Amino acid sequence: MLARGAPRVREGALIVPVPFGLAVRAAILDADGRTLVVRRSAASRVGAGDWEWPGGKAELGERLDEALVREVSEECGLDVEPTHLVGAYELELPGLRAVSVCLAARVLGGTLALSVEHDDARWVGAVELGAIPVAYGARDLMAAFVGAAARAVATCPPSATPVQSARRPR
Repeated sequence: MLARGAPRVREGALIVPVPFGLAVRAAILDADGRTLVVRRSAASRVGAGDWEWPGGKAELGERLDEALVREVSEECGLDVEPTHLVGAYELELPGLRAVSVCLAARVLGGTLALSVEHDDARWVGAVELGAIPVAYGARDLMAAFVGAAARAVATCPPSATPVQSARRPR
């Protein structure tokens, strides 16, 4: 067993332990199967100009669903309800390994209004998502989710609600 903070060796390379940070991201769909993305402002220390799902850091002791509701409200002005797990991705930052847990969410109310952390918002489908710079580590998960939503919209009968029919990629 390693002592706290002791370096680890993997495949001959020295690996220094880095603390983990936890973030949550909301995968929100509209009735056309497009997802809401927000662009990090030029003032962002990491990923300025990158597009991402709304969300942010979970506070110590905060449940993931509570963190998601709070972060989306703070960043976008929307009231959401998390529905299911979409997946997770990891991002190496200076001095921190951030893990983003992505939850599908439906909008219950509110008006889209961005915080200073973001300077633009768009609803994008699979084609548009492929053409914009996306936060490192998030592209594959976002593309799989939007692709599944597009397939669900294409195969739903008109009376069904596509957003509710879209499920996480398997």
